[in-house]
Amino acid sequence: MASAQTYLFQFGGPILILIGTVGSILNLIIFNQKNLRKNPCSIYFIVYNLANFVYIYCLLFSLTLAVGYNIDPSAHNLVICRVRLYINVLFNVLSPYYLILASIDRILVTSRNALTRQRSTRRLAFICVTGGTLFWALFHSHALILANITQLGPISFCYFQQGVELTFAGYYSIIKELLALSLMIIFGLWAITNIRSTHRVTAATTLSVSKTLAEDPIHVTTKWRNRMLSKTAQMIMGQQTVSLQYLADVIDDEKLSKIDHELIISDLNPRDRQNFHSCLKITSEDVSQILRDNSDTQAIYVYLQLLKYIVVAYVYKSTPINDRLYYSWLVVFVSVNVDKMQIINAHALSGCCSTRVNFTIDDFLLRAEKIAILHQIECIEQSNDQENHLIFPVHHKHKKDNLLPLQNLINIDDLDVEEIISKAYKQAKKYIDPLKMSTLLRQNHAYELNDLSTNVNNYLKTTSKMNDRFGFDFHSDVDENTSTEEDDNDDDDQDHNCDSEIADDDDDDNENNTIAMEKIVFNGIRIRNSIDTNF
Repeated sequence: MASAQTYLFQFGGPILILIGTVGSILNLIIFNQKNLRKNPCSIYFIVYNLANFVYIYCLLFSLTLAVGYNIDPSAHNLVICRVRLYINVLFNVLSPYYLILASIDRILVTSRNALTRQRSTRRLAFICVTGGTLFWALFHSHALILANITQLGPISFCYFQQGVELTFAGYYSIIKELLALSLMIIFGLWAITNIRSTHRVTAATTLSVSKTLAEDPIHVTTKWRNRMLSKTAQMIMGQQTVSLQYLADVIDDEKLSKIDHELIISDLNPRDRQNFHSCLKITSEDVSQILRDNSDTQAIYVYLQLLKYIVVAYVYKSTPINDRLYYSWLVVFVSVNVDKMQIINAHALSGCCSTRVNFTIDDFLLRAEKIAILHQIECIEQSNDQENHLIFPVHHKHKKDNLLPLQNLINIDDLDVEEIISKAYKQAKKYIDPLKMSTLLRQNHAYELNDLSTNVNNYLKTTSKMNDRFGFDFHSDVDENTSTEEDDNDDDDQDHNCDSEIADDDDDDNENNTIAMEKIVFNGIRIRNSIDTNF
């Protein structure tokens, strides 16, 4: 039995020491990362792994030497005996103590009370770790005095003296283990309860919202600017980088005065990341002229021009519809971020209580047209001078917008959308050519718009799992319907048959263009030609 125990510690002890060492080191590397070490909970896990590391080499390592290899200096030296026992009992309680602190921090973070969540700070973490470590170090200081080398037959070992101290150590170990386990279970269940409560509140809040949720264009603008503020990622366009350092160089340039660019340092890295005014300043015409004249700043020039186009297309209310379409497509051809904003808004058009998040282009146009009709009604009622006109609620930030004269919109049906998109694509190519981004497009036959459309169409056909609803032969359907009508009206004269064929062709064209012409009924919205005033 003794030999089996010896072999167990000789071979099993080093394996456990190796596993514990590697695990502690990996945990320390992970929790010391820049994005994690600022978290209070990470601080608790860092000191927890440090305590485990010390505990492994003070207890497990010395126990392996004593039992497996019969090397035990603490059995012969009283000073080593007391120091080793003190470290063992101290770090045996510090490990669960740090875990309990981490559990308490999770309770604070998941609380519904904002003031409670604010208590989870690094300062509190340092206070708890430092104060708790000092307390337990003083509490177990009796081991430095009352520990002694005990002789039991031929074996000598280091432990507490017999009597009250030994009895206290036994009860203390039992209470400590039970209390640590109980507190971990209680705090863990408490945190789970907080998380579930938060989810219920979020769901209830979502169900109570009745307005359409959409991504604010100003938010999109500031997010576009904030992408240049990252300290860990570098944005590259072609062979040049997009960095605010170029604008900082413009500010520091002694040849340029503040009158030339009107920029200050806070415009480049504002404390408020949603500062829209700084976006307008860095996209001013003066700044664009300075960047355009420098061959090394073409990337940030293009990037800021796209930022300016986002503002013109999505923020300014006075932008004509053709310019709005042109600038929005110009940005989409260079970056998909603005396109994703439209997808987010399309999802929101389903209603906040809808669980259907996937839809076709037909559904997207249907939902977008609902909102367009509501906006049209609102616009008409704002210009209505009659006494009984409808009044729509206006946010206080948008009151001044209502004072602007109504824009004379051109007829959307007269817009040459294909020509506008073609012009936007040509302008996008002019922007990427100086940055040498077009080489890869030419290699993949995607430089011209028609080639790009063909490649995208082929890619969608090979990757999409949906059936192509528009893959049938339009002419065969027209002929089939026409022949059916001719059979039903066989007794009519030839002129009437010709008229029927023409009418059938028109009907089939209407059926094939369901998105543009046929769908005039919108589920979820009521449209009336007149309203009963007695209602």
